[in-house]
Amino acid sequence: MILRVYLEHYGKNGFGLRHSIQDLQGNVVAEGDNEDSGANLTLRYGTKTFRFGKMPVRIEKSDFPFPLPRASKSKKTLGFEATNCGEPAIRMYMEPMTCGKTWIFKQNIGIRVYQKDGNVYLCAKVGFPKETSHYYCLKSVQGETLAVIERHSFTDDTYRASIYLKNPELLELAILVCANEVMNVTYDANNDLSDPSAGHYISIADAEKALYDKDFIPAVKALDRIYD
Repeated sequence: MILRVYLEHYGKNGFGLRHSIQDLQGNVVAEGDNEDSGANLTLRYGTKTFRFGKMPVRIEKSDFPFPLPRASKSKKTLGFEATNCGEPAIRMYMEPMTCGKTWIFKQNIGIRVYQKDGNVYLCAKVGFPKETSHYYCLKSVQGETLAVIERHSFTDDTYRASIYLKNPELLELAILVCANEVMNVTYDANNDLSDPSAGHYISIADAEKALYDKDFIPAVKALDRIYD
């Protein structure tokens, strides 16, 4: 399954934001906007409406296997959540993992942890210098790649990203992760645009680069008979 993610600026001074996730035939799968002043993003998918809150929440950290040690031993942290009908639908927080040391200083990579329906998923941001995109690699705690979100670095905002997914049962999860990583675009009090996914991200640590499965996107394309 391949989906495309679009963003449209509208209204006076272009401060209104409309997001759309579409299949390859142009059918809208999910859409969102920034019209709710109490949320960074409101996302509509099927019969559900997800609100990505502005305020951090306290989260009990998940315990999961990982080939690198955690940089922090704390049991709780601050993160964010998206709600549906006022109830938490997904929670996310950053977990720094130590991949090396320079003199006395730790070298860490950041892993985003997602908690949904009692399950834990991991997302790594990975980029390479000679490519025109960077990637959000969604994985199970066992290390299996579940989805890859390709953020197109050098295109205009209209066509921002592509979602690659093998298992349609994980579509809601992939959409929510994409919403948080790519669609969570906001304006601050000074009307300055904040877009954490913008720019061409390049991974430095080999441990981070290794989290990208180079065979995953070609395999998903092949399912749709797309061959580069």
